[in-house]
Amino acid sequence: MENGFFFTMLKNKCICLICQITISTTKKGNLERHFRTTHSKFDIDFPPKTEVRKKQLEKLKLEIDKQQLIFTKPVLKSKATTIASFRISHVLAKNKKSFQTDEIVKQAFLEGADALFENFKNK
Repeated sequence: MENGFFFTMLKNKCICLICQITISTTKKGNLERHFRTTHSKFDIDFPPKTEVRKKQLEKLKLEIDKQQLIFTKPVLKSKATTIASFRISHVLAKNKKSFQTDEIVKQAFLEGADALFENFKNK
């Protein structure tokens, strides 16, 4: 599917790697019709079964992956912030005190840091 007509499956949807249009029915005939009518010059610019075509396919796949990362990275950061907030609140509730002693502040910072920097290699 990818090599022939430049389509890939993304979250159970078939997406054209060239124009990023979603095709509702993932039948070979529908994919071929879209490719032949919309991207008719693509076979001329990137002949089938050549190294140039394979490189173009990889480039288009990377572009789609980069677009997906734009949406997933902020969600992961937001989730880490929320977890850190809950852990700090848990430390405060467990000790039944606010930030009054330096030991509680230290413990809260350590808990929050563990949650925020969980995926860092050099903690």
